[in-house]
Amino acid sequence: MAFKSTLGIQVDRPNHLVPSATNDPYFTVVGDVLIKGMIGEFTGNPDAAMVAKWEAHPTAGTVVDICAASADLTTCDTGDVISFDGVFANALIVAHKGAVEMMGGTKGVAVTAGTLDFDVAGAVGTAQTAWTLWYIPLTPGAYVVAIP
Repeated sequence: MAFKSTLGIQVDRPNHLVPSATNDPYFTVVGDVLIKGMIGEFTGNPDAAMVAKWEAHPTAGTVVDICAASADLTTCDTGDVISFDGVFANALIVAHKGAVEMMGGTKGVAVTAGTLDFDVAGAVGTAQTAWTLWYIPLTPGAYVVAIP
C-alpha cells in the first residue's frame, strides 16, 4: 500500500528472500518518476558472499546501474540497513544498525517506465531484505508498485 510523506509517495516491498546470482525485479515503474530515496533492511543474514547493486530496466532503452556494486555484504546481520546516495558511481551504503545516508547530496534519480531490479552476485544463502522506496510522479498517471 502506498501513502504520501514529505519524501513523496511511499511504497513498501515486504520481506523477501534475496535471489542468488541474478537480478530480480523488485518494483515496477509506470510512467516517469523521481526516486527520492530507498532503504532496505536485512531481515535474514547473508550466510555466503554476496555483492549487490540496483539497476533501472526501462521498458524501452538500455539498463542503467543506479548505484555501483557493494562491498561484500556477508558481514550484515538482521536489522542492518542499506541504501544508496543517488550517485551512480557510488556503491550501496551499509549501516550496521543505526543510521544510513539516503540521497544525501542529490535531488533524486529520475527513471522511466520499466522495473527496478536488485542485482546480486554470489550465493546469498538465507539473506532476506525488506525495502521502502519514496518517489514523486513526473508524468501524469505515473506510479510505482512493489513486485511480491
